[in-house]
Amino acid sequence: MVPAAPPRRKRSFKPLLIVLLLAALAAGGYFGWQRFGADIIGRLGIGGKRVQVTVNGESAYVPEGSTVQAVYEAVKPEVAAGDLKSVGGNVLKEGGGDLFAATLDGQNLNYAESATATVAEGASITFADGADACEEYTSETVVTSQPKLVRQVKEGTEETNLQQTGTVQYIYQWGKEGTKEVRTGSISGETADGTVVEGQDCIIMCQNVHPDNNEKLVALTFDDGPGIYTDRYLQILDDYGIKATFNLIGEQVEDCADIVSRNCASGNQICSHTWSHPLLTTATQDNLLAQLDDTTGVIKKVGNYDTSTIRAPYGALSIDVWLKSQGHMTLSVCWSHDSLDWEQPGVNAIVANSTSVMRPGSIILMHDAGGNRDQDLEALPRIIEAWQNAGYRFVTVEELMASDSSIPEECCANYRTMPEDAVWPTEIAS
Repeated sequence: MVPAAPPRRKRSFKPLLIVLLLAALAAGGYFGWQRFGADIIGRLGIGGKRVQVTVNGESAYVPEGSTVQAVYEAVKPEVAAGDLKSVGGNVLKEGGGDLFAATLDGQNLNYAESATATVAEGASITFADGADACEEYTSETVVTSQPKLVRQVKEGTEETNLQQTGTVQYIYQWGKEGTKEVRTGSISGETADGTVVEGQDCIIMCQNVHPDNNEKLVALTFDDGPGIYTDRYLQILDDYGIKATFNLIGEQVEDCADIVSRNCASGNQICSHTWSHPLLTTATQDNLLAQLDDTTGVIKKVGNYDTSTIRAPYGALSIDVWLKSQGHMTLSVCWSHDSLDWEQPGVNAIVANSTSVMRPGSIILMHDAGGNRDQDLEALPRIIEAWQNAGYRFVTVEELMASDSSIPEECCANYRTMPEDAVWPTEIAS
């Protein structure tokens, strides 16, 4: 019997491939490995699954799930590390900065992201020279400038014989300190400026109100209330379906609490006329602040109503008053038409004074307390009808200002507070 032939072993090509791999290394060095050796290992799956990526235009196989940092360590592209520099920009250590800069599929990565961003099959990675790094440092903020108070009169504002220029004055821009960050290097001990914030002055804008497109708008304002006549004024306004602006004397508010509550809830605009009607241009700062704060406080207490708008007694308001106010008032309203009702000149005279030279943006001054107001109550309906017959619509001062697009929207508000990052000036600009 002829013995059976031994079974044939399947021929393995792996040893041959490994030999080719070694030959590739010998023939092509590092790039031969990248082109042939890694390709062979990637195709054989030796050492785990690999994905094919492009690194600086060359194909490479890397372990699946590799980060960009890991790809850099595996491929070792010819890029230079950045330097470690002092806060003053001097080189402390060459090559002590970022090892490389990288993009992944066209998206820039910061150096820290490279340690977590993973690559997928077909990803394109580009490595370039690394960025310089700055030494660690401590910092402090230094004030470089303080704001000043600046008064600006808007072009076209007519001068009057009143002490307040313009029918309205308001805080156009809040003041801010100028600051800079001073950095001290932990290695070098050098100091250098970091973030610089430019300061800005506080600007008080003075102007007349001009509604856009000359819209026929007019505002009625009443001073010296609340008082025994105020309810009758409110009834007349309701009868005509219009709103007005009332400037209250603080010391009278609690005695007329019901009237004030009704007025605050009516849709009329409520403002301060100070606590006791003093001449503000001669008031000390402490007295001025008390006149402002006590009045707004009692209006809030009785009417649950916030206001930072005032009508200065006698229309007397200087830049010095603004400086002393510490930002406790944000808007001052004057007038274009003085009814002179406080002189009690007669109903016809009050009507004539309140309706002469009609123009859009007019503000009429009347009183609802501070004396006998019978002439006003008789004149008021005639005044309203005269303006309405001329095509005008009555609005509050806040609404009147909002109709003028040259006035920033936030500056029209009846109530504003100073922003947390603002600083009130201590001097007036020369």
